[in-house]
Amino acid sequence: MGAIFKVGLLFAVFLGQAAWADQPAGLPQQCFKLLKRKWPEVQSGNYPVCRDFEKNLNATCGKSAICDWKRDPSIKSLSLPEWEEVDPKEHLAVIQQMQNHALYYTPPESWRPIPSDMMQRIETGKTHMWHTWIDLDHDGQKEHVVKFDDGPCNQETPDFYGQRTNMAVVDESISKVDTRYLYPIHMIGVVVHEGRAYVMRRGSGGNNLYMEEPFSARGGLEKGTIPVCVFQYLK
Repeated sequence: MGAIFKVGLLFAVFLGQAAWADQPAGLPQQCFKLLKRKWPEVQSGNYPVCRDFEKNLNATCGKSAICDWKRDPSIKSLSLPEWEEVDPKEHLAVIQQMQNHALYYTPPESWRPIPSDMMQRIETGKTHMWHTWIDLDHDGQKEHVVKFDDGPCNQETPDFYGQRTNMAVVDESISKVDTRYLYPIHMIGVVVHEGRAYVMRRGSGGNNLYMEEPFSARGGLEKGTIPVCVFQYLK
């Protein structure tokens, strides 16, 4: 009876090894899963932009994707903005305003100063800042968008995106935040699908990635975002 059990066990192990060997080589790891809509808890949809971005996320899995958005060149429908780097030390007023986003509508003299540890990182070159022009809310006018990364990316973070990123719409000279746009402060990235811009933000707890579509209504007086897709990060 023991001999039969050992033979059966060896056969099962052999089948398991054979099944593993038959998996296609180079199959991309799945890091994200597009969640099904469950309104209002899960404000997601099975739209082409969601499916294409899910493919892109899983085609660029790995630690390198944690610290920088990548685009799979085989997914022709997607593109990324062209960011140009600027010196954060030359735009301290905007950085201070971004840190006081809850006080946008108060006088500047009431704003808190840039935290001392952040200021030290700015002065020692450990932070980075970029800008681009892109029509965020599809009104035919390009917005001037900046993103500020506070320090090096933490690849060991329990969240799926290790970069401490703030974004904002600013004036032409990057001296003042356009306070009509409140949602960019929660953004961590921008992606373009078939010519339309979408923004990404973290979900609570760091396990979900939200893709939203910006809009402009009432002659530009109302600006916000509409939920489009929700992706679960598979740790």
